[in-house]
Amino acid sequence: MLDSVTELLKNLLEPENLEKIFAVAIILVVGFAVLNIIKVLIVRNLRQRLSAQTLMLVRKVIVYTGGFIVVFVALRQAGLDLNIL
Repeated sequence: MLDSVTELLKNLLEPENLEKIFAVAIILVVGFAVLNIIKVLIVRNLRQRLSAQTLMLVRKVIVYTGGFIVVFVALRQAGLDLNIL
């Protein structure tokens, strides 16, 4: 068991895997930051015109849809085959 954990860590520390890990981390951090900025801008513009419930619904649609897209882009960058989905 210890050998398999050691082998897994060796594989993760290879340069090409470190590049993938770094790229995925950047995509997630930047993606969620941009998503948050977009959410704030849209909510500010719609605050006067929509009710609190509708505004909450808009906010959730933006966060869930954007989060789904960011995670899928990150998984694709990590090398997972998402064609089945």
